[in-house]
Amino acid sequence: MNVVCHEGSMKVYFDLLLYPWLDSRNMHMHLIDPACDSYSITDQWLTVKVPLDGCGTQYIHEGDVIKYVNTFMCHVLPSPDRLISRVPDIWFPFNCTYGRGHPLKIIGALPLGKIKES
Repeated sequence: MNVVCHEGSMKVYFDLLLYPWLDSRNMHMHLIDPACDSYSITDQWLTVKVPLDGCGTQYIHEGDVIKYVNTFMCHVLPSPDRLISRVPDIWFPFNCTYGRGHPLKIIGALPLGKIKES
């Protein structure tokens, strides 16, 4: 998973060679806000564009920087021909840190836990 920080959004890229089971036919995929389920898929990449001011994105003030946080969620869809799924629901937390109007660093994952706004 790669995260690229932009001025008003974050883009998350999943290499489908590393995550071949990320398949929209078998999974419901969305951000924290379930209504935000827009993503694009090519032969190699699943790409999610995430607004900083929507789709469940939260922010944390840390000194001179602001960290924007969201999670891409993948839920296995029930299927009548599949009684048991060996693939669990998976969450991919990610964030971008900004300071003085410009991205400072890119962080690909954030440990699961409660997010506090300050």
